[in-house]
Amino acid sequence: MSGKSAGLKSIDLAKFIFAFFVVGIHVRPFEPYSALANYVFRNVISGLAVPFFFMASCYFFFRKLDFENGKIKKSAENFGRLKKYFLRILLLYVLWTGVYLVWLIPQWIVTDSFSLRTFLSFFKAFLVKWPYYHLWYILCLLYVIPAMYFLLRHINIKAFTVIMAVVYVIGVIYYTYGKLFVPGIIVRLIEFVPIPVGAYLLIMPSVTTCLYVDKCKLRKNTALILFAVCYILFVAESLFFCYNANRSWYVQYAFMIVPTIYFLFVWVKSCNLDISDRTATLLRNMSSVVYFAHPMIINLFGLIIAKEDAERITYFFIISFLSAVTAFVLCKIKEKTNSKILSLFM
Repeated sequence: MSGKSAGLKSIDLAKFIFAFFVVGIHVRPFEPYSALANYVFRNVISGLAVPFFFMASCYFFFRKLDFENGKIKKSAENFGRLKKYFLRILLLYVLWTGVYLVWLIPQWIVTDSFSLRTFLSFFKAFLVKWPYYHLWYILCLLYVIPAMYFLLRHINIKAFTVIMAVVYVIGVIYYTYGKLFVPGIIVRLIEFVPIPVGAYLLIMPSVTTCLYVDKCKLRKNTALILFAVCYILFVAESLFFCYNANRSWYVQYAFMIVPTIYFLFVWVKSCNLDISDRTATLLRNMSSVVYFAHPMIINLFGLIIAKEDAERITYFFIISFLSAVTAFVLCKIKEKTNSKILSLFM
C-alpha cells in the first residue's frame, strides 16, 4: 500500500472511536441510574480516551524527528518540525478558545459578570489552566511537547525514561493517591504555581513510552494479551479509588494506565487497517472536530432540552450523533472546497 501505513490508519480509527468516549465523559449517560456504573464508564472505560490521545499526539510528533546517540539531533530540520507543530497546536487552541469565548460572552452579560476582570480571568485560564473544560488537553500539549523536545536534546532516551518514571511516581502519589498521603499544605502550594503542574508530573512522563513504540517487536496477539492483563490491573486500581480514596477525577493517571495505554497503542498500531488514505484522513479530522465541538453541541442542544431533564443515555446518543454529523459535514466541506480556514480547526 502507498501513502500512510495501515498501522497508522488503525490509530486514526481508534482516535475516532475514543472521541465519542470523551463525549460520554462529559454527558455522563449513567449518572442518574448508578453511581458505580457512572464511575466505571467515565473513569475505567472512557478514561482510556484522553491518555490515548496524548500518546498518539506525541508519537506522531517524535517519530518525525532525527535522533543521534539517543538524543534529538541538533538540526534546523528538527527545530523546524517543533516550531511547525507548536504553532499548529497553538493556533488550534486559540481558534477553539475563540469559539467558546463567543459562547461565554452572552452568558457573562446575562449574569451581570461582563467586566474587564472577567476577561482577565479568562485570559489567565487561557495561559495556565484552560479557558473551557475540554481544552485542557491541547493546553497541556503546548507545555509538554517543547519541554520533552528540550530535555531530549540534552538527555538520552534511557536516562530520560528513568527520570520520567520517578517523576510519574511523584505525580501519581500527589494527584491520584493525594487524599491518602499528601498533606493539605503541599496541595495548596502546588495549586498556587501558575502553570499546569499536572502536565509535567503526569502527562509528560506517561507519554514517554511513545518513544519505544516503533522499537517494540511484540506480535499483535501478545500485545493484546498484555493490554488485557494491564487493563484488568488498571480496573482493580481504579475500583480501589472508587471505594477508598474519593479521588475519581485523576483515576486515569493511576500507576497501571501507562502500561495499559502503551500495549493498547502497540496493539492498535499492529492491526494494519486496510482503508484508503482519504478515509483515514476523514476519520482523523472527524475525531478532532468531535472532540473540540461536542461541548458546543451540548450547549446548543441544551437550549432545547437540558441534560438534567433528558433521558441521559438517549441524550448521549443524540449528542454523539449530532457531533458526528457536524464533523462529517465540516470535513466534507473542507474536502470539497479545500478550505484552509476549516483545516485550521481540525
